[in-house]
Amino acid sequence: MPEIHVAYYESPIGLLEVKGGERGVSAVAFVDTLANRAALARDGKGPLPVPLADCLTQLDEYFRGRRRTFSVKLDLGGSIIVPCHRVVGSDGRLTGYGGGLWRKEWLLRHEGNDLPSS
Repeated sequence: MPEIHVAYYESPIGLLEVKGGERGVSAVAFVDTLANRAALARDGKGPLPVPLADCLTQLDEYFRGRRRTFSVKLDLGGSIIVPCHRVVGSDGRLTGYGGGLWRKEWLLRHEGNDLPSS
């Protein structure tokens, strides 16, 4: 079984946990709490696998408004990189999002998308 690494990115709308390994990024998810904030710092186990390091760089570019699409190597199970926050209900309204509707709205506004009427 491939080794899974974890890294964190402090976004303007909350802490993102990035998981994966040499095969690619397997998950990017918002985490509202982190029991040990020291986990944000690398613990000396060596460098992150290239796909995770690339993901952190691309997330930073995205949140700084310099990137609209992602090109990280994926080992998919679901992540923010797959733009599920862009899915709206059949009636055009915002619907459930694992990170919360307020984050979904923020992400859509950040990307310059018109929001559906409530």
